[in-house]
Amino acid sequence: MIQRRCDAGRWLRVGHGIYAIAGHPLSWNSEMFMALLSAGAGSAASHRAAARLWRFPDCSDAAVEITHPTYRGRRDFIAHRSALHRRDVTHIGEIPVTSPARTLIDLAAVVPDATVGAALDDALRRRLITIPRLMRRADALAQRGRRGIEVVRAAAADRDGLPALLQSPLESAVYDLIVTSGLPRPIPQCEILLGARRAFIDFAYPDAMFGIEADGYRWHAGRDVWQSDLARRNALTSAGWRILHVTDEDVKRRRDGVVDAIRSGLAAYRTPVTGSSI
Repeated sequence: MIQRRCDAGRWLRVGHGIYAIAGHPLSWNSEMFMALLSAGAGSAASHRAAARLWRFPDCSDAAVEITHPTYRGRRDFIAHRSALHRRDVTHIGEIPVTSPARTLIDLAAVVPDATVGAALDDALRRRLITIPRLMRRADALAQRGRRGIEVVRAAAADRDGLPALLQSPLESAVYDLIVTSGLPRPIPQCEILLGARRAFIDFAYPDAMFGIEADGYRWHAGRDVWQSDLARRNALTSAGWRILHVTDEDVKRRRDGVVDAIRSGLAAYRTPVTGSSI
């Protein structure tokens, strides 16, 4: 008896067997369905695969990865053995997937810290999670000695109380670089009054009139936006602000240089800079 059919009939399950229809290449979603059916009830897409389903940054090419309380898995996909509380599982379409909070906690055990920070910021921007909710799940799961808990706690603590959300993966990377380097925490999306005009700086140290702009090409497009951005930067410079521009390439390949440039920019002022008061 056919139990499940998916992707316009490209594969089906008959009894305990899973079969692909000849001539129809499987999509990633179909491969995920097959892995979940193979594991059986109680399984869910998790870790990097769940992050891909939630469309978190830097996870778009994740392989099939699931969690099940007892399943050991096969060579064609990654399986983790762990209990899944009902509050930790939801659905995206027909695919059972770990909740945003559980996904972030699991993700922290298998990817670099910067990826976790970018995913957390994305989840906060889209209101998939709140810091208190994430911390409650982290505290509950920490009792089992789960890897990645401290990474999630640190990322959440760094963002708790920020006056504004970080607006892009590059801003997340710049902020994490600043925090992990021991530099004073800046104010994100800081509003500056320039006469009758208002300007926003990605990260600012108002006491030093020193700002940092995360310049990512894909986050600034169009001639009108470009022209307005130039006018804003000129107005800031005329008002005495010094702006450091940081690109994705800088964060990936010239991290020490970025830290040195920020430290030098702050050291140019005699008044000690403490960053934000949060």
